[in-house]
Amino acid sequence: MLGVLLCCPATTVVAQDAFKWVDDQGRTHYSQTPPAGRPSQPVTTTLSSYTPTATPQSGTADAVTLFTTRWCGVCKKAKSFLKRRGVDFVEHDIERSADAKRRFNSLNGRGVPLILVGDQRMNGFSAPRLERLLEQVGQ
Repeated sequence: MLGVLLCCPATTVVAQDAFKWVDDQGRTHYSQTPPAGRPSQPVTTTLSSYTPTATPQSGTADAVTLFTTRWCGVCKKAKSFLKRRGVDFVEHDIERSADAKRRFNSLNGRGVPLILVGDQRMNGFSAPRLERLLEQVGQ
């Protein structure tokens, strides 16, 4: 299984939509669906428009970013875990976006999922460890 996770070539590039919004405490959130009853700003990441401002900034309390692929079962478990906890996150499929793949490579990514929580990094997925990282940033 590890060998499969290490082989992630970039393929087709497509747009990926996300939504940016601010909660009652003034924290900025990014999610794949617009928040119910709150104004939000759509943010689209594509090959031509992928910029650091399209994802949560490292070091902020609510910055959760996942680098994934569609076929990765462990990635699906990580996303399911975050959704069950109600944690907003931005997902970047490294096979569908060349820019996401470049950012993944710049982080020396070797397999998916690669999870960023604030300025902390998790290679792979462990529910207890991700729980601790989220608690450290107040999520």
